[in-house]
Amino acid sequence: MLLNAEKAAKVSDLDELYYLFELGKPLALKDPVHKASHHPIAKSMRLTTLPRLEKAQLFSEVDKVYEEALI
Repeated sequence: MLLNAEKAAKVSDLDELYYLFELGKPLALKDPVHKASHHPIAKSMRLTTLPRLEKAQLFSEVDKVYEEALI
């Protein structure tokens, strides 16, 4: 989906494609996932599913889904 200036909050002449995610309400996991890297921020991002997230105890154990979206 090509973002328009209103959604991107910025005007651009580039023809690159970007993903726009609409986030739902936050949820609390029964058990926390530990040791997520925060530097750089891209290393703390994983697209996954809730069942896969609930199985992980460490961030490195979170299975990646749709990894091509984070290129």
